[in-house]
Amino acid sequence: MDLVATNDSLKTAGHLVEAFDPPGTGGDHTSASEVSLDSYAGRVCEVLAANSEPAIVVGHSMGGIVSTQGAARCPERVAALVYVRHSCQRTGRVLST
Repeated sequence: MDLVATNDSLKTAGHLVEAFDPPGTGGDHTSASEVSLDSYAGRVCEVLAANSEPAIVVGHSMGGIVSTQGAARCPERVAALVYVRHSCQRTGRVLST
């Protein structure tokens, strides 16, 4: 999936698209010792707080669990969750390779 092309298509259709680097990735310089699922979820809520309307949050791959955690932390900012190529596990189940 080409996420850049998807984002561009959504923008062309008039949607506001926010793509960001989670803590410790890309252009974010958070130290490795501070990177956690909690810090990722916190970043989701920071991005959502910058907008006045609740958002449709899309989580791709590992972003699915990140968006789920973010939605749990700030549910009033989330209109819906969309999962793309993400595996949702029942409580207590572990993914193995």
